Amino acid sequence: MLLRAVLLLGRRSGGGGGGSGGRRLLSTASQEEELGSIPLSFPAVCIWGSNTGVGKTLFSAGLAAAGRRDGLPVLYLKPAQTGFPADSDARLVAAAADLPLVAGPHAAQLDSQLQAVAGPGGGAQSMGTLAKTLYAWGQPISPHLAVETEGRPISDRQVAADVAAELRAFAAAGSSSVRAGGAVKLAICDLLRALRLPGVLVGDGRLGGISATLSAYDSLALRGHQVPLVVLMDDGRLDNARAIQRHLGSKASVLAFPVCQPPPAASSSQQAAAASGGVDAELAAWLSTSRPQFDALLAAAGDAHQRRLDGLHSAAGDARSMLWWPFTQHTSVSGVTVIDGRVGESFSVFTPAPAAEPGAEAGEAAAAHSGAAGSGSLELLYDSCASWWTQGVSQQAQPELVRAVSAAAARYGHVMFPENAHEPAVELARQMLGSVGGGWATRVFYSDNGSTAIEVALKMAFRKYMVDRGLLVASGSEGGEADGGTAVVAAAEEEEAGPPDVELQVVGLREAYHGDTLGAMEAVAPSPFNGRLQTPWYSGRGLFLDPPTAALVRGVWRVQLPAGMREAAGAAERQQWQTEFGSQAGVFDLERRMGDPGRYAPLYAAYRRHIEQQLHADRDAGPGAGSRQTAAAQQQEQEQEERGGSSWQAGRARQLGACILEPVLQGAGGMRLIDPLFQRALVDSPASCWQDCLALAAALGPCPQRRIPVIYDEVFTGFWRLGSLSGAALLGAPPDIACYAKLLTGGLVPLAATLATREVFAAFEGDRKVQALLHGHSYTAHPVGCAAGVASLQLYRDPSLNPNWCTPGAPGRCQNQEEGGGGGCQGPCGRMLPLWDEAAVAALSSHPGVAAVVPLGTVLAVQLQAEDGGGYASGAAAAVVARLRRRGVYGRPLGDVVYLMVTPMTERRQCDALLAKLAAALG
Repeated sequence: MLLRAVLLLGRRSGGGGGGSGGRRLLSTASQEEELGSIPLSFPAVCIWGSNTGVGKTLFSAGLAAAGRRDGLPVLYLKPAQTGFPADSDARLVAAAADLPLVAGPHAAQLDSQLQAVAGPGGGAQSMGTLAKTLYAWGQPISPHLAVETEGRPISDRQVAADVAAELRAFAAAGSSSVRAGGAVKLAICDLLRALRLPGVLVGDGRLGGISATLSAYDSLALRGHQVPLVVLMDDGRLDNARAIQRHLGSKASVLAFPVCQPPPAASSSQQAAAASGGVDAELAAWLSTSRPQFDALLAAAGDAHQRRLDGLHSAAGDARSMLWWPFTQHTSVSGVTVIDGRVGESFSVFTPAPAAEPGAEAGEAAAAHSGAAGSGSLELLYDSCASWWTQGVSQQAQPELVRAVSAAAARYGHVMFPENAHEPAVELARQMLGSVGGGWATRVFYSDNGSTAIEVALKMAFRKYMVDRGLLVASGSEGGEADGGTAVVAAAEEEEAGPPDVELQVVGLREAYHGDTLGAMEAVAPSPFNGRLQTPWYSGRGLFLDPPTAALVRGVWRVQLPAGMREAAGAAERQQWQTEFGSQAGVFDLERRMGDPGRYAPLYAAYRRHIEQQLHADRDAGPGAGSRQTAAAQQQEQEQEERGGSSWQAGRARQLGACILEPVLQGAGGMRLIDPLFQRALVDSPASCWQDCLALAAALGPCPQRRIPVIYDEVFTGFWRLGSLSGAALLGAPPDIACYAKLLTGGLVPLAATLATREVFAAFEGDRKVQALLHGHSYTAHPVGCAAGVASLQLYRDPSLNPNWCTPGAPGRCQNQEEGGGGGCQGPCGRMLPLWDEAAVAALSSHPGVAAVVPLGTVLAVQLQAEDGGGYASGAAAAVVARLRRRGVYGRPLGDVVYLMVTPMTERRQCDALLAKLAAALG
């Protein structure tokens, strides 16, 4: 489809409102600042065409004339015109609707007779009523080709921002400067989607026009446009209008118009008159004959606008009365954010206009009541929590992701997965095994969310552990599925029997979070998420170590050691530990920090001893065994007893059957950067650290000297969230099992995957079905999600779309080159370029209200100095988040931590703008 124009229809009252005029252009200006507010105090529509020659300009002229007859101010805006000035849509509309004709400076360079207007609007004489061309090129070709041949490029963001400025100028007088740069890259339908303007689609009444019109409608709808109205010239012979209405149903109203006859062959004088913008007799007759239809179209556009306003105004109240929000105390909700759509990395948020002040003039109050001044506006808010850490693609890549999902939905819908295969699932598995699973994983198990992926991983790990140690004894007979009339064998007869006095648990880290499902909640230490108010059945099935953390403090990277470890070491030993670093790279230089195998570095050796002591002390622990427990284990047991539960069951021995970690960065635990050297020491610990309970080993025979399976919870950290392909890549140590979600699908649809080694998969092989992994969901490996995953992984690695992808040979696109590493990478290294300015982050870490800063990959987390004790229950970050909101940044507090999260594809200048706003919000 083709865009013809943006047509704005004012209200009779002339009431304004809806935002400030103009826009700011800063060196670090974000898209939110450039675009500004979108006023909703008047109907505004984009005129789209389903084909060439369908009369887009004629319908624009007729609708503009109808508005003028109704006494409304009208703005006809042509964002980009080629073939100018010989071909000028704005000139024809101006003549037909009696509008002043002006041009922006860019277009006026090609027509000296036009009034050049440097900012939005048309000058004092127009009062908002005019026809205007913003940008123009002389050759009658596509804009991207015109830019290549003629020059004078414009940027995508500039076009959208200037159209938004025109909307504000139409609502209330204002001005701004316009700056050019860059080039047109996006299709115009993608570019203007940020404005969230309803569309009028000009359909095709000719032979073949039904499919052309429906295709254009679908294309707009799939890009997020609302198209409530379709118009076309239809003389009734082909009956296209009725057929199109039948296909669209209630989604859009279709209005049929008479056919406008082309002008007859004209003399040279008539051609000259037409070129000057005159309306030929045939067009004048058509406009006159079609007045009833255009009046109906004008009324329909107004009705559609009012319905939209009504829905936006009622959404907050409806949500309060019907919805139950997650992680929300409803009694403390002060305001509801009404989101009208997403524009790349930002929300388009509805902001109601303030009510009329007491004592306002009667006219002002009436205008507010009628919606003229009280309609509100749309504001772009940057989604700095990445919609709970899921968002991965930029505005430029978003249409590609939607296209992939739409194709999969149309091709497959949904298909069940056991013993079946479909292209999206197979291709996504191939890509994952070749990327995050490269070198260690051989199997992919799909599920529907991160928490469920963890449940699957725990089942895998425990089975592997039991098989390795001979804890399974076959019993019973094979059961069957409960379908097709197959008998279901009692669960007790299906199970594999093991020693009844053994309880498998996990070893993990304190402040970890692995999801909301029951097994995932049991695999973490006591926290507000699994307390008695939330999970009364929680017992805490594991040993949870207190890890050291790393952060930037007053410009220096420091490792904070757990109190128990510091207290257990002497002063002389502590002096040998390197806990300060000049850069983040020093923290992650694990080979150097580990030392040689025969001579470990002091801190790495201390970590290994500390971990071994914790595990040995826990090995024989049980009820009444506090004297043999470490301080950490005693504290954990005490917390669980105080909650009314315990991980111990009388007469049962505990075995640690899995190690589960969030590699490098704990998300819900407060964006804590766990010292990667500690996690490396944990997964590298010798087999002797993981021996079974001695009494059980004596009863069952010799114990295999094998470590327990290691699970990486990469639901949050995977796929370049931390700047590298995965947390495992930063640790340099592969797991046995790993879980992925969130960025897996670019943030579009739910999907998760659990990857496993060949040995883990083999633990489920056998002659009987009950030996298989009996886990699954109705929507396991749904094609839509898998297609989103395939597209996302391709988009992340596309150097033409991702400015942060390592691209050797391109200036400024290789991190090794930037760091002075010789000739740079031989090929794409799989790392993203740094996003956060080091100097600005260092300055932030020295702010008196800041305790520590963690900049890593797409995440920037700031821990505040909290007077209320800190942690998840702290309210320290709430005020900063509120101030960020007033600066155009949407966020959510995480206790005493305020964080910014961008996508792997976010431009560096966007990160600079966010950093500046955060610094301002801190005061």
